[in-house]
Amino acid sequence: MAKPRSVPEIFLYHSFPRHHAKDNARHDLGIGTLKFILELGLLVVAEEHVFPAVGPLPAFPWAQRRICFTAMPSSDVRGHAKMFGKFSLEFKTDVARQFGAQPAFYLTGSRPGLELFNDAGDMLARHLVEAREVLFKLKELTRTTDKKLQRLSAEARRVVAHVFPTNHPLETLRYTIDTLLNLYYPTDRPTTRARRPTPPLHFIRQREWKIFPNLSVDGTWPYPDLTAAESKALVAFNPKFFKAKILGKPRVQLCNKFPVVGGRRMIDEVNRIIVPDKVLSRVKKMVKEAVVKGQLKAEIPVIPLSSFPKVTFTAPIVACR
Repeated sequence: MAKPRSVPEIFLYHSFPRHHAKDNARHDLGIGTLKFILELGLLVVAEEHVFPAVGPLPAFPWAQRRICFTAMPSSDVRGHAKMFGKFSLEFKTDVARQFGAQPAFYLTGSRPGLELFNDAGDMLARHLVEAREVLFKLKELTRTTDKKLQRLSAEARRVVAHVFPTNHPLETLRYTIDTLLNLYYPTDRPTTRARRPTPPLHFIRQREWKIFPNLSVDGTWPYPDLTAAESKALVAFNPKFFKAKILGKPRVQLCNKFPVVGGRRMIDEVNRIIVPDKVLSRVKKMVKEAVVKGQLKAEIPVIPLSSFPKVTFTAPIVACR
């Protein structure tokens, strides 16, 4: 009788810098990114996503804000590094879940040459955006001080009281939709003027998880804004990334820190730090110094990338885009 195959443990990996960032031979970009993570905690960053026009609804640009992870066994780490960065923070899944990590969810994108319900995914996603807008406008109407809208405002308050007799805040429902929009991604991308198409189901293969800035702990929002000095330092370190425009604003203005949740720091609960062999001793020294400075509670194991097996992916993966 054949022995049952063992299922490898799945970890969540936050990897950097992406291949297109073109780090130099000294890995200054990766080292610098790790330095900021040790100082500030993980960063919530923004990516612009445009929900396509559907029927009478126009296209809707959205700043998707999140921290990205890839779920995979450690045997995939070395192959993953070729595309998504030779530096990785490894988290046990139960740890990441306690900090709010959730798997991304996908809806189909419209693809050329297909018919019938080809645009069903786009329709659902765009209508989700519209539901968010309706909730936002309804809440604003209940609070308006515009004298011309006082009668309508009073009627809106009565409707809200009738529909939500438990006084469930409309903001909670709206932020729930914000969360879904931050977790959403299409299964694939058709041709656009700005970007090349992907193969069918390209993105759904990614096994992506995200932390999103839409939760609170005991009434506290654990995603503080960057200070002016921190923003300036990030822009000086990586101007191409942090000055890139997202909905007309530099990306750095849409970043938030994620340092402490309920008295716990996610960076303290990293399982291992994986780095290129060339900078192994340098990163070990950084970790020791971070403990002395109080940035870490204790030293985290630093592992060379070469210690992982040379294998190809079980599936093409696209992690944090």
